[in-house]
Amino acid sequence: MKPVRKLVWSTVIVVGLILAVFIGFWARPLSYFNALTYVQLRLAGAHSRSVTVARHRLHYYEMGRTDGPPVVLVHGLGGRCEDWRNLAPYLVRAGFRVYMPDLPGFGRSERPADFSYSIPDQATTVVGFMDAMGLQRVDLGGWSMGGWIVQKIAADHPDRVARLMLFDSAGIHEVPAWDTRLFTPASEVELDQLDALLMPHPPQVPGFIMADSMRGLSIALWIRCLAAATQPTACCRSSGCRC
Repeated sequence: MKPVRKLVWSTVIVVGLILAVFIGFWARPLSYFNALTYVQLRLAGAHSRSVTVARHRLHYYEMGRTDGPPVVLVHGLGGRCEDWRNLAPYLVRAGFRVYMPDLPGFGRSERPADFSYSIPDQATTVVGFMDAMGLQRVDLGGWSMGGWIVQKIAADHPDRVARLMLFDSAGIHEVPAWDTRLFTPASEVELDQLDALLMPHPPQVPGFIMADSMRGLSIALWIRCLAAATQPTACCRSSGCRC
């Protein structure tokens, strides 16, 4: 009887664990995707670290040979350093040392209340990050808002930039032909429209993942208000987020 009882209890435990994982994934799928991304970067040789820049804690990844020419990659609005996970390994294989910081208020960096989140201040933070890493001159890349930030750095500190790389960059004077309010989607329909704008072939996203994405966006919306509005409190109130 004891082996049978032991088998029953083992089966109950295994089934319970499977159910717990399934329920957790259904309730918060992005947490699982984030964990998978962290594992992916770790397996690729990336190291997750933190550094203090102007009294604020910045999270960043670094990967590649320590004696390789340095590359600093700056993410976009609402993004995080993990957004570079697919590009960074190519640069590493080419012999570069890659640094991917989370800007203040994004990813796993600190969200200071005394920071303006403006393009000039974000650019100053990136330069401070380069100083903290001992990087005098780098190849500097930026996507979307990050492209605007790195353009500001290149204009103000041309001696610090060996090559400038822009990926779908903001900061270029051109009137958009699309609704810029999609950058702060307020519904699943608008999130679908944003995906169609950002990706040539957006995947079909299940409803429970879409719902969790909207929850994450509502939490992060305050930082987008501060970055985009001259009156962030009014922007936050109109968007329904908490300031």
